[in-house]
Parts: sequence; structure tokens; C-alpha cells
Amino acid sequence: MTKTIILRNFDFISLTDKGVERKINEDYLAYFDTFNGHIFVVCDGMGGHQGGDIASETAVEAIGDFFNATYHKNPFEAIENAISFANQKVYNRSKQSPELYGMGTTIIFVLIRDDRVYYGHAGDSRLYAFSQNSLKQLTRDHSYVNQLVDRKIITEKEAISHPRRNEITRALGLADNIEPEVTNSAYLPNEKDILLLCSDGLNNMVSDSQIKNILTTEKNIEEKASELINAAIKNGGIDNISVQLIRFHNINHQYTPIKINNWGESILKKYLLNKWAYFIGVLVIFFIVSIILLNKKDLDIPSEEYELIISKGHKTTNDGLLMIYPYKIKKSDNYELISEKFKVGIPFLKSLNPNMYEFIEGMHLKVPIQEIYIVQGDDDIQLISDQFNINLIDIMQVNEFCDYKLTVGRELIIPLAGNKIETLKKN
Repeated sequence: MTKTIILRNFDFISLTDKGVERKINEDYLAYFDTFNGHIFVVCDGMGGHQGGDIASETAVEAIGDFFNATYHKNPFEAIENAISFANQKVYNRSKQSPELYGMGTTIIFVLIRDDRVYYGHAGDSRLYAFSQNSLKQLTRDHSYVNQLVDRKIITEKEAISHPRRNEITRALGLADNIEPEVTNSAYLPNEKDILLLCSDGLNNMVSDSQIKNILTTEKNIEEKASELINAAIKNGGIDNISVQLIRFHNINHQYTPIKINNWGESILKKYLLNKWAYFIGVLVIFFIVSIILLNKKDLDIPSEEYELIISKGHKTTNDGLLMIYPYKIKKSDNYELISEKFKVGIPFLKSLNPNMYEFIEGMHLKVPIQEIYIVQGDDDIQLISDQFNINLIDIMQVNEFCDYKLTVGRELIIPLAGNKIETLKKN
């Protein structure tokens, strides 16, 4: 079971169970935080074939590798190319061993970028959207029975109980090319919307109406996900069951903090630090870093040695933990300018952005900050400067405004205090 991960715009939970009748779990699911956006993926290895578990894991890891390798400006093309890349990986893997011949996997994955949801799929793993007490299936199964429905040979109702309902017409790994289905428009989530990614082990056992009833409850998403799994098991559990639930909140804000731990993975840690403990901790960190820098001019530590702690994700926080801000690169930007503006050492910036080989206008660079502060009715720039112990000129420079007037509701980037942070070395 995966703990609920809470980010600024959404929280999510991933659960999987092998079910009642299957000996192994051939489903594989994952979440990746990348500079292309947030990736959620569920794959269902082909039941009855050799290596279904290998196929699903290979496909999921290929998706993560694809989006961690380089930035893709067009999300629609990126999804199509990512699925093709994963297909090739699975297909090539199947040719390496005779016992893996014929293995394959379905796929459903979601890319969240700038509060927009993009998705693509192949096979019968599904994506649902639950919004305003209504459940809608966003994907359409690539299946034999759906072909019959499209040709009006059977009805949608008849397809539910058709003896060949589990036969799919598209899957990764069966040939050296694949025709994935990619949405032609982004899904724009509303406040409290929930996305559900699932393998057919859920929807074959649990009706859409039952799924809707479970998602309608006031329970948290971890409880909802567990209830979905338990419902599938109670109704027979004849297949592996996998679900990912993504619940949106604070939807008008796009700054999603994460904790970076081994590039490409995202795990949120909870740190119970009060405000005073934080400031003491920062002083200690600055002291240690200063000593290190005095004794070693060239600090060269590989990226996996870094551990950056990010705040839990409320719009305004008092715990003071660092956050990652997606800084939009401008035409004249370089590491030196951004380092000076945000008070962050160049080695540290490069460790957070290991695949940023050149600066392209419009791309996003991960930059650590204190937090995003929302201007209140009685705020002025000096009060905010005093509150965060930041030079007001630094605040104005980072937020690119020249006068002292503040608009209520404006989001202010609060940069790091004091000297530049070169690196934070994990314990």
C-alpha cells in the first residue's frame, strides 16, 4: 500500500492487489515527478502470457525514462511518442528470451502540466473523471466487444456480459509499432475533482455506479482507494486490481512542491518542524555549508547525493521548509543570472536540473525557494520582508516589480534568505 502523497494542487494514492485467483500480480503502476510534469501510469500485463509482470514493469519504467530524458514542448506528441517508446522497449525485451515471446501489456497514463490533464492509452486499462458527483469514463477500451458495439452488432449493455469482453485489440509489446490513442484536448479539472486510473481488474468486478458511490463518500482518498480494491475482491477478485486516485484542490495555483530523492521519483516526507526550529535549522545548515565551502572551493557531488526537503503544500505555510518553483526561462537567462536572483549556487541548480543542457525560452527550471506567499489585505512589502527575514530588494527583484504597491491576492515568490545555498547533503 502506498501512503497518500499531498502536493499543492492535488493529492494522490496508488494501490494494487493481486486479487483472489491470480498467483502473481502482473499489474504495475507508478508516479514520476519530471520537468515535463507529473506522470501517473498503470499497466496491466497480459494475463495468460509469459512475462506479463515483466512487460508491465518494463513499460512503466520506460515511460518514466522517456519523460526524464528531455523536455517535450507538445504534451500530445510527447504522450504518443512515450507510448511508442514503451512499446519498443517491451517488444525488444520479449525477443531476448523465448519464454517471454508474446508478452504484452495495456497502458493508461496521465500527464499533469500547468493544471491541465493530458492522457493516452492502449488496451482496456481506463481513466475516469469524477466531477460534481458525476462519473465519466474518459477513455474507450480497445477491445473486441467495443468493435462489435461500434458496428452496432451488440449493445453497450450486451457488451458488459459478452463472453469475449476481455479480448483487447491493442497492447504494448506485441509488434514493433503501436497506434496509441491520445486525447485531442486537455482535461481541465475543477476543485475537488478526482481522476481514477485503473486496470480492468477493478471495472470488470465493480460497476460504474458502485465506483461512483464510493467516490461520492466523504472519506479521504486512501479510504476510497481501499474501498474500491475491497469491492473488487468481494465481487470475485478474479484478476489483479490496481487503482490510482488523484484529487485536485487549490486548482487556481500551479506551484506544486515536491521532495526530490533520486532524480525522477517523488516522495513527500512529513516533517513536524515548528517555526523556531526551522530558523535554527537554517542557521545550522548555513554554518555547515560555509565551513565546507571554505575548505573546498570546487564542490562536486553527484545528484543522487542531494536531498532537498520541500514544504507540505499549503498555499501559505509557517513551517518554512523549502519549495521547488518552476521558473519560466527568459531569453537572456543563464545559470549565473538565476543563481544571483534566487540566491542559489550554480552547482545546486544544476543538480536539480541534470538534463538542462541549454536554456530555451519558455522552458521551466526547478529553483528552490522558501514559499509562495499570498498577499493579504493589510500587507506591505516591508512587513513581508521582515516576516521572512528577506531583503525587500531581493523580493522585488525575484518578483520583477519596481514599486512598493501590492495587490491583494497576488502571489509573491519568497526567495531563500542569506547567502547562496550551494547544496544540502542528505544524512
